[in-house]
Amino acid sequence: MRRRGLDGHLQRHFAGVATGVEGATVRLESCAFIYDEANNRYVRKPQRRVTIFDVGDCRHVVNLIPSGVDMESLRYVKAYEKKLAITDGAEHSLDVNECTASR
Repeated sequence: MRRRGLDGHLQRHFAGVATGVEGATVRLESCAFIYDEANNRYVRKPQRRVTIFDVGDCRHVVNLIPSGVDMESLRYVKAYEKKLAITDGAEHSLDVNECTASR
């Protein structure tokens, strides 16, 4: 997840598999979730993407997803008390509110 620099900046999250690492730079094959302000939710983009980022960049929050999770099933949901979570609808669910405001 990438923290917004300023209000109004695009809120974009990636969920994917690391396919390469060199130092602190990671190559990630992923899907993107973009925040849709009009509908107050994250929307999964259908295109697969390759993202390269530096894990040392303080704007990134990196969460490890267990290897058994079905990456194609990941989606954002409102969990308990309207908290935002990412889940595969089966066994994996991760509260992501430490880096995203509740809406």
